[in-house]
Amino acid sequence: MNTYKLDHLEEVHIWKFTTDKYKSYINLFTSWLSNTEYKYMAQLKNKNRQQAFIISRGIIKQIISMYLGHSPATIEIFYTSYMKPYLKNQFLYFNISHSADLVLIALARKPVGIDIEKLRDIEDYDRTAALFLSDKEKRLLYNNETSFLKKNTFFEIWTHKEAVVKALGYGLHFPLHKINILHSKHQFLNTIYIKNKIFTVRNILIDKNYRSAICKEGKIHEIHIFQFENLSN
Repeated sequence: MNTYKLDHLEEVHIWKFTTDKYKSYINLFTSWLSNTEYKYMAQLKNKNRQQAFIISRGIIKQIISMYLGHSPATIEIFYTSYMKPYLKNQFLYFNISHSADLVLIALARKPVGIDIEKLRDIEDYDRTAALFLSDKEKRLLYNNETSFLKKNTFFEIWTHKEAVVKALGYGLHFPLHKINILHSKHQFLNTIYIKNKIFTVRNILIDKNYRSAICKEGKIHEIHIFQFENLSN
């Protein structure tokens, strides 16, 4: 089995894969689910979402095993009250995001959040912006006249904001409109101060049809992106 490690506190590893390649492993991955994970999976009404959850949890346990040197079947993931996954007694933090069939998994030695969204049309920009965007972000959104630019801008804003609240550990339980990720010149902030802590936010180029962002407590000096290919024996 290949082994990996995070050499320093300012490094982030990102793994990407598509869920459709691993549907034949559903039974194996289901056997790795904890009781909490199985109950969460069972309450998902859509079968595709159930399968995506099972596969993403199976692959993340496989990836974590390459850092900890444990069998993926023995990796136990715990969950906060906001359902953010974490490991006990380990200096390894991770976060997961998926959109369509593409999944990203970020690992770091400090709390980390990642988000990916496939570009798609939004039915009601006004309502969505009113609920989730700050005033600066709304102005940037509405400065774009074409549908393509507006869609691209919205998902750049969204992924940055969601990566931040996921790094904080709240996910969508935190009011997104209170997180501003722009400065006065309508450019994206690289550093955000929240609760007396510094968080670094970076855009990630994964696929032209997606927008994605990473946020980590402290600084980010290196980002390494890996393609997950095969399960180890």
